[in-house]
Amino acid sequence: VVIVGVLIYKWVKNSDSNRFLKNQEKLVDKANLTYPATDYTNFANRLLNAMSGWGTDEDEIFSVFNQMYTTSDIRQLVAAFGLQKDKTLQQWLLSELSSKDMNRINAILKAKSINYTF
Repeated sequence: VVIVGVLIYKWVKNSDSNRFLKNQEKLVDKANLTYPATDYTNFANRLLNAMSGWGTDEDEIFSVFNQMYTTSDIRQLVAAFGLQKDKTLQQWLLSELSSKDMNRINAILKAKSINYTF
């Protein structure tokens, strides 16, 4: 019974996350993307590598966000990151970074008039 409950919880959680990611993709204005689609996959991989394993490479994370220039860039990055180990980019960031570091990411975005908050 517990196993079934856990499986149902994971299915619902992943369904909500997948809906969120699909919505992000729909909201991307392709005309406002700074880079080709493959670059966002590379950025997403850099973020995952910076947060995987022992320790977190905050400088690498900030470097990626410094290379985002539009709200569509961020939405495309979120969509390219997808679900990694059942977590979205925002969930990864929240689990890996301090509130000070999260505020720094949001300040980077705000300084560029990017209408997105983590």
